[in-house]
Amino acid sequence: MSILYVEPGQENSIIQDEINDAKPGDTVYIHAGTYVLDDRLIMKSGIKLQGESCEKTIFQGEENTGGARGGKESNGWIYCDGISNFEICGLKFISTATGVGDGGHGETRNCILLKKCSDVQIHNLNFQRYLYNDGITCKGGNNVIISNCLSSSVGHDFVEFLGGTTNSKVSNCKIDVQTNTGIRLDNASNCLIEYCTIYDDTHSGWCAIEIEDIQTNNMIDHCIIRNMHGSTGNAAIQYVHASGSLKVQNCVMWDCPGGWTKDGSSKIVTKMVNNKLGATPQDESYWVKQGYGYGAKVEE
Repeated sequence: MSILYVEPGQENSIIQDEINDAKPGDTVYIHAGTYVLDDRLIMKSGIKLQGESCEKTIFQGEENTGGARGGKESNGWIYCDGISNFEICGLKFISTATGVGDGGHGETRNCILLKKCSDVQIHNLNFQRYLYNDGITCKGGNNVIISNCLSSSVGHDFVEFLGGTTNSKVSNCKIDVQTNTGIRLDNASNCLIEYCTIYDDTHSGWCAIEIEDIQTNNMIDHCIIRNMHGSTGNAAIQYVHASGSLKVQNCVMWDCPGGWTKDGSSKIVTKMVNNKLGATPQDESYWVKQGYGYGAKVEE
């Protein structure tokens, strides 16, 4: 196993060269600094892409990084297609956008795009407003673990498990919803959202968690959901043509006018166990100490 180093001031083409040269078990280590991504980085199986820290190693996306504005095909700043057994950590994502609608947003543009990837570890990342796009989108993945991340508003959704993604997890993340939703499960199975804190300090989001299409054995556990006051919805969980079943357990929620769930037309069975609606005190640090939300469980 080798460590391949990238120094400040080097173009992102050098990062891509190091990824291309890396062998299974190698780490591409990126020192502290700001790296302007004028094109996407393409990951490969078996390697680790590691920044020095999620505050000091900064990836800055341009307006068309990872796909042109208004493009039809999904793309990403870090593009992962059909690969396995890799890790991404220690990075901060920023862009030159200056507002919620600047540059557009939507499902075709992502900071990290995973297409049919398996055995993935993504952790200790920091997504800062404003971004042109989603945070992490996984399509048809298996065993994708996202943990210990901060998201201060992305352009659409922070994490999406889509298109048959299975056996995957979002754990110990703190998410400020900006435009759409914090986490979205769409045709996913055996997926877990745990120890996350999701809120809407921008008052421009939709809901904390979006549940869409077929759900099989998915669970939301030990999360804090608070202060959802967006332009629509304002619920902890929003259903969209949802069917199947979902379990929500050991969660606390307050100041969400839409309540726990919204959209009664969906054909889904929601099992609610030991949750606290309108929890008091409305103090995040108090509930973290009780074992809920971001900071109550830290995974390495």
